[in-house]
Amino acid sequence: MDGKEKIIARILEDADAKCQSILDEANKKADAISAQSQQTVAAERVLLDQKLKASAETTLRNALSNAKLEGRKYLLQQKQALIDKAYDGALDNLRQMSGKQYTAFVVKLLSKYAEDGEVVRISKRDANVITQTVIEQSGKRLTLSKQYADIDGGVLLEGDGYDKNLSLTALVRYARQNTDMSVAKILFGE
Repeated sequence: MDGKEKIIARILEDADAKCQSILDEANKKADAISAQSQQTVAAERVLLDQKLKASAETTLRNALSNAKLEGRKYLLQQKQALIDKAYDGALDNLRQMSGKQYTAFVVKLLSKYAEDGEVVRISKRDANVITQTVIEQSGKRLTLSKQYADIDGGVLLEGDGYDKNLSLTALVRYARQNTDMSVAKILFGE
């Protein structure tokens, strides 16, 4: 080998050595980046697992809370339905009173709530039961109206510029406003 070929061979050897050195350095960097990436992925996986666990616990807690709320809501609706049924039953009992009981009830209403000079309106259904004679038993100076009230029992009292609704429905509604809590306590012990 002559001098030129030696120089070329030397250059090629140096180039191969340099190339190998660059490749080794690149492989070391790739390995370091890969190791770093694996550590980052592992750390992110742990973080993600923690977030998923926390999210699952929150979702479960919320679901349980919603289920409890829905359960209480359902129970309240059922209790309300029972209370409604109790007051509906009271209204039915008032509607089913015998003629004597009913007239005595109306006379008592008029005695307590009517004022002299008021006009008494009754339902068409009560026309044969509540008469001027029955109204006079209240001890008040009242007049039976010739017009019927659109009510299902009880009476309406009309004064000068005012009305008093003493219909059975209004009386039960009024009683409910004043006794709802007591009825709930009796029914449910609360």
